[in-house]
Amino acid sequence: MRLGERLLVGALLEVGRSPPDHLAPLLDAADQWGWDPFALNEATGGRPLSALCFALLKRHHTSVLHACKVDEGRLARFLIRIEDGYLDNPYVSSWLH
Repeated sequence: MRLGERLLVGALLEVGRSPPDHLAPLLDAADQWGWDPFALNEATGGRPLSALCFALLKRHHTSVLHACKVDEGRLARFLIRIEDGYLDNPYVSSWLH
């Protein structure tokens, strides 16, 4: 695993435990009507998909993750790889899906 990926995984694991002050309100509001995905994109340094997916899975499906013995580090790496797979396209991006 590359250093950059290790740092991202560590950051995602921290988001799952206790989101940083600048991310907590954005992640808490993610299932609200007026939520701003552009603010999350900026706050995560262009990594909104993996941060949001990880936070929502931890919030709403913790029991499923534990029952299936999902390793959080592997989940974080998986989500990062999915986000890495999105191509640069002005009409389709990872943070608008």
